[in-house]
Amino acid sequence: MMITTITKNDLERVLPIAMSSQNGIYEMAQPEMMNQLCIYNMELLGEEGDKLIEESGTNSILYYNYLRLVASSAFLQLMRQMDLVLTPTGFGVVSNDNLSPASKQRVDALEDQLRKTQYISKAYVILFLRGEAWGNTQQAKDNIPYMYDEYDYFVRHDYNDNNDVDGWLKVQQALKDADMYLRQKISDEQLDIILSAYRTKGTADYDNYYSIIGNIRSFYQVWAFRSPEIAKQTPMRLILSKLENVNNAELYKTYLESDAYKINHHESFQNTKDSSAFFFNG
Repeated sequence: MMITTITKNDLERVLPIAMSSQNGIYEMAQPEMMNQLCIYNMELLGEEGDKLIEESGTNSILYYNYLRLVASSAFLQLMRQMDLVLTPTGFGVVSNDNLSPASKQRVDALEDQLRKTQYISKAYVILFLRGEAWGNTQQAKDNIPYMYDEYDYFVRHDYNDNNDVDGWLKVQQALKDADMYLRQKISDEQLDIILSAYRTKGTADYDNYYSIIGNIRSFYQVWAFRSPEIAKQTPMRLILSKLENVNNAELYKTYLESDAYKINHHESFQNTKDSSAFFFNG
């Protein structure tokens, strides 16, 4: 059964800053929390995700972070309408007529904190949803477009020195560009097969593609946080070497029979000095 409400105790457990000495904040936020629950239940969980939430239990990391995602998203929608600030005892309400510069700074700080909590919570939810059941749903496809996601950026952040929300939003175009380039080099079909395995963590397919998934994730990160030029060198060569290894011929048959493979080897042939057809254009 889909989660349809968040109690006051739930809210204060998953989002301690929502604890307040002022009455009425939970009541004011409850309609928006229910709205956010409806959105995430449909767009993130779906039927398979809801089953995983139920099976995991109310004390699980998945359940905790799902409620935290919903709660932080709701308060982000409401905080300026409700004139919320963060006080030593939790949320407080200020009046627009008396909103001092110091209070505005506190409002901005609260917004930054909630936004980061929102993304980190979503990172953990997606991490624990990945698997055979949820990983084959439309929700998985919509929420995991690349083999580099919120968990990599906000939790692991191996390549990015900072893990702020603005940085995540800025890097989206770089990830999209990296993905488009990779699809040109190894074909849409082959990348989609590997991406599907990535979404279904813990399955035999995931185990089969585990090694190249690591290479592809590194490719995205180098492209986004170093440069596309560097990513096109060693990271790209490592991917192609696995795809073209004779021991992997059956696993990567889709790539080996693709136009992308033919184009890669046509370009290689044309640019190899050892080839009798090589032409030096000086």
